[in-house]
Amino acid sequence: MDIRLANHLLWRLRHRAEADAIDHAVEGGILVERLRTSEGRKLRTFTPGPAVAGKSQAEISRLIQHSGNGGPRSGRATEDDVYGIAMEDLESSAGRGTKGLRKGSGASRSFADRLPDTANLLRTVRRSAEPLRALDVATMLLVAQSITMSATPVDEVLEALRFPSPIMTITGRVAGFEEAFLDLLGRGLVLPGIVASCNGNNVARDGYGLRFAQVPGDPRWRVVTFQGQDFEAGDEQQAERCVAGAARSVYPILGVAESDDRLPELLRHAARINLTCGPMDMGIIRQTMRAVLGTVSEAGIAHAHASALTLSDLALAIRPGTSVRRALDLLDDLARMRLASAVEQETGSGTTDKDSGRKSSSGTRASKSGRDNPGSGSARRHPAVLTGTERDRFIPRVETLTGYGKAKDWALGLKEDVELWRAGKLTWESMSVKLLLSGPPGTGKTSFAEALCNSLQIPLIATSVATWLEPGYLGDALKRMSAAFAEAEAAAPSILFIDEIDGIGKRGTEGEWSTYWNTIVNHALELLDGVAKSSGVIVIGATNRPSAIDPAIVRSGRLETHIIIPKPDTTALAGILRHHLKGDLTSVVASAPARPSGTDRDPKSEISDTTDKRAFQC
Repeated sequence: MDIRLANHLLWRLRHRAEADAIDHAVEGGILVERLRTSEGRKLRTFTPGPAVAGKSQAEISRLIQHSGNGGPRSGRATEDDVYGIAMEDLESSAGRGTKGLRKGSGASRSFADRLPDTANLLRTVRRSAEPLRALDVATMLLVAQSITMSATPVDEVLEALRFPSPIMTITGRVAGFEEAFLDLLGRGLVLPGIVASCNGNNVARDGYGLRFAQVPGDPRWRVVTFQGQDFEAGDEQQAERCVAGAARSVYPILGVAESDDRLPELLRHAARINLTCGPMDMGIIRQTMRAVLGTVSEAGIAHAHASALTLSDLALAIRPGTSVRRALDLLDDLARMRLASAVEQETGSGTTDKDSGRKSSSGTRASKSGRDNPGSGSARRHPAVLTGTERDRFIPRVETLTGYGKAKDWALGLKEDVELWRAGKLTWESMSVKLLLSGPPGTGKTSFAEALCNSLQIPLIATSVATWLEPGYLGDALKRMSAAFAEAEAAAPSILFIDEIDGIGKRGTEGEWSTYWNTIVNHALELLDGVAKSSGVIVIGATNRPSAIDPAIVRSGRLETHIIIPKPDTTALAGILRHHLKGDLTSVVASAPARPSGTDRDPKSEISDTTDKRAFQC
């Protein structure tokens, strides 16, 4: 996840909540607002209002809390964003908040003397802002995740948005994402300004008429949106007419859906940027807890359970005042309920499909999306183009990796074997093309797969067990697993990277879902055995918990080669920095401030300093 983007989006949520609290305080007479212009910018400045005159701090606090019960004032806060009005307190220093009042009569001075300090009052008002909603926080984090999951760098995504009328799609593979994202977009929390939207699915039917929603003020953004829930499956011609009608306008076009196949193919093909995020994972859950509850726990729930959760589940479990332990327990219970329901639907005979109102002739529930094929859910990444120039040093390759130890040796040996295989001098069956990578989070398992993709110059099909299980229903999960392997075989030679492979679990466990997990493991074994009989597919599984994997997965012929990636030591860190800084490394090391000298300095630290410097200078 792009941490800077995630922090910025969460800051926008907090900023809006504080702006609403200030608007409530102005309406209640707690603050008096004045608009000023400074260097072409409109600034909101505040002084204490008559409602707080002569009141104690406790009385003011109760009054502020009471004033915050009127709900958000999104119109005013949005106007601030649209016109660039800065939420600045020009009279925030002590004693200056009542300066204007002190110039008047004696009565005015007496009134001013009974007013609280502006800076403290404004801080109290901002602290009274409503807590962030888990639904909003998780949606924003998914948006930031989509940038990381995209093969397009964040700078290129931002550059694409600067075009006068860009075309873009975002698919959030979490139930509830579509509605939540469009709500945030309309409230001006995703883009800097409120958005007036026009439903693109109705454009062609209305004679190419564009009917934008009415919003207060003069919004900066008018966007034609295509929503996955409105897409009529099977009517591609109608969808193309709608896209063509929207294309006649000069407005940006945005497609939002919760499934890869719920938007017109023509729209995805024409889009400059196609972003995908989800399913839910513990990283997003923990960050949501931190933002809403103010604390987080290292404990969590299983990856497979987390991926079954919806945004509504997070809204139910992660609420202000709830303990982290209680929230995790409730999330786990909700996930188990969803998985149990999926198993019941799968094993039930003649079950009615609630999404389409039809029965499945095979006795199993149809795809969750209402279609027969849920898709692979995999992300395809093509290798970077190597130019043979100095620019190549910025492209990650196994030749330049540092700190990977045996994993790097395996990759370099594989590169030589692939060249021999391409020349017809080596059979695929005699090569080591299946690998299990394990190590703590953040040691670069995904980066290793991307570097191997660039070194071998073959495509990378990236997926995860959470992606496979995201549909929830057993039949859909099995189809996704098969589709991922089939996609890799169709693109051969290729790399199939399976993240969080420990999420498959182990067979033989007791419980009401044992049949579900046994079936998943057995199907994974069949697929691994099947890919062993075909040429051109390299399979890499990644895990943080190798002990949680079924032993049959790591037997001979499957992921039998197991390499552990440790955390980088000083030498490895030096190599990583040297790779990125090149000639600048010496000057960076030289610019490091010297440690303060003193008699109490530990002599061992001097040895450590010398060792570190030698590592960087080697």
